[in-house]
Amino acid sequence: MNFIRLDELNVINAYATDFFTSIHSPFLTKFFLVLTDIGNPVHIALYCLVLVMVMWLHKKYEHIIQFCVTIGVSAMVAYVTKILVQLPRPPGGVIQETGYSFASAHAMIAVVFCVLVIYAYKNHFQNIWGRRCFVFLLSLACVCVGLSRVYLGVHYMTDVLAGALIGLIIACISIVMHERHWRNN
Repeated sequence: MNFIRLDELNVINAYATDFFTSIHSPFLTKFFLVLTDIGNPVHIALYCLVLVMVMWLHKKYEHIIQFCVTIGVSAMVAYVTKILVQLPRPPGGVIQETGYSFASAHAMIAVVFCVLVIYAYKNHFQNIWGRRCFVFLLSLACVCVGLSRVYLGVHYMTDVLAGALIGLIIACISIVMHERHWRNN
């Protein structure tokens, strides 16, 4: 039983590619290059290190372990998914990437990172507007990182959507496991 047909996915990918091709500009290219660079593995490692230090200062020790393990699992899932699916990258991207296209590791790691930060700091903001702004900005960052990959022509839209969905599933499983562990201890 096929829930999603390949031709439907191709329509989504073609529409997204056509749209991003139609809005190409030097400014947007620079903007999306900066956004995609946020997902560079070296930068991700630095963000994780900074976040771990911030969590340590806020005495969120249990979240440090959860965060490190979940980011590691996400990286492994992204790698294994690319090896299993072996979908070539779109031709003619603005930048050249190596490896396979599906699923977007940038989108997956960005979603996991942001969801876990939101979870760890959900009660940190006393002001409801501060909390909403925090969630909105982190969510916007995830969307922008994912869209940057399609704009730059290194991923299909379905790669990004799948990466974000897998990342969300991993983050949710992590949160459920974290809640069960700390409730039982």
